[in-house]
Amino acid sequence: MNVAKFDAAYYGGGTPHPDHNTRVTYSHKTFIQLAQLLSLKSVAVVEGDASSYKTIEVDMSALRSFKKLIDSNSWDIIRFGYRPYFLEEHIMKGSDECPAECKCSSTLDGHSMGRMGCVITSSNCDIRSSDAYMLKESSFEQFKLALDRYSVDVEPMRVLPKVWYSLPQLAFQIDSAQSVEDQVRMAENFRRLCVE
Repeated sequence: MNVAKFDAAYYGGGTPHPDHNTRVTYSHKTFIQLAQLLSLKSVAVVEGDASSYKTIEVDMSALRSFKKLIDSNSWDIIRFGYRPYFLEEHIMKGSDECPAECKCSSTLDGHSMGRMGCVITSSNCDIRSSDAYMLKESSFEQFKLALDRYSVDVEPMRVLPKVWYSLPQLAFQIDSAQSVEDQVRMAENFRRLCVE
C-alpha cells in the first residue's frame, strides 16, 4: 500500500494530517480491518523501510516447525523485526542481565519455530517496532483495540499473550534513528541474554 496515497484518501484534501506516529498507527489498523473484510486467517505487514540484513539459511525442519506453529493456537503475533528497547535502558544502567518478563522461551505448548524463534508471554517486556510481523485472525480485535489507545510501535506489539520473535532477527528499519549496525548488535544481545 502506498502510504502517501493512503494518507491522502484517509484524511482528505485540505484536512491537516496528524503526526507521523498517529498516521502509521491508523494505517496498521486499516491493514487489520482489510484482513477482516477479506476473512483472512492471518495478515503479514512489512513496512516500506524494513530491510533484511543478511541471508539466513533455514533448514527444512525449521520450516516444518514454523508451519506447525502457524497452524496451531500457540501464537498471536510473530515479529520478524523488533527493537529490544528494554536492553538499551539496562545496558545504560550497567546491567547485563535479562529481566524476567523478557525471558524468551524456544517452545510453547510443544510448538516452536525450530531454533529460529522464541516466545514471550508477558506484556511487560518493552520491545518496540512494527516494521515486519504476522498477526493471527483471533488477535485482530484485541490488536485493533490497542491501536485505538496507543502508538503501534509500543504497546500494541506486546499486548497479546503469545508474541514470537524470529531468531535471528530478519528485518531492520533503515530509516530508524538507530543505525542498522546498532540494531543488529541489540538483536544479538537480546538473543544472547534472553533466549532460553
